[in-house]
Amino acid sequence: TMFHAKGDTNHLQTVLLHGTRMTFLMGAPATICMALSAETLCRIWLQKSLGSDYLTTSHILILWAIVDFFTYAAGTQFSILLGMNRLKFLVWTLIPTSVANVIISYLLAKYTEIGLISVVIPTVIIGLIRRPILTYYTARVCGISFFHYLSSSYLKPILVSILMLPIALFLLSLINPYSYLSFGLYAITLGLCWLLLCWMIGFDKHDRSTILKLTISLIQSSQVRLKTH
Repeated sequence: TMFHAKGDTNHLQTVLLHGTRMTFLMGAPATICMALSAETLCRIWLQKSLGSDYLTTSHILILWAIVDFFTYAAGTQFSILLGMNRLKFLVWTLIPTSVANVIISYLLAKYTEIGLISVVIPTVIIGLIRRPILTYYTARVCGISFFHYLSSSYLKPILVSILMLPIALFLLSLINPYSYLSFGLYAITLGLCWLLLCWMIGFDKHDRSTILKLTISLIQSSQVRLKTH
């Protein structure tokens, strides 16, 4: 809001570009890995109580991971539009799509044999349609080329996500989680791989420098607190 009020376009664009990249970098690989391991997690968590019905929950979890993927893809778009008082377009796309979501979900649940998953399917489809439109609109409002926005904010997170796919599948087959403990081992190992890919590919020099300084500052403050106690 301050950047917009002062007419500081450069910093406003930085919030959009850098904020979107970091948000998507944090969220996209996580949602992809959740979708891949949904069946395993639900089997460990729910098979004893639900039997084979745990598969329905895993399918819903996969679809919700896709919904979350689009949410992370939004990055700082809402913050930018709110700060610039440009929410009208967002609202007018939200209202009709929300109504359509409810109607389509009802029709699918009533007239098809899809079951509970039918409630999530329209949300996924609407997110697939709506997110690129809002992405284009926000870039235009900020005076940024749509393709520049894509290359600056989405290219590296998408590359990290693509590389996470074979890693997640390999670890899933290698560890073959059968309990909470083994699934935790899988998740931690996967998280370390994600951190490594973020450091090598997702972050730029400024990000690495900032993280190193923050880490050193946290270590030093912890040491001071320990000495004080």
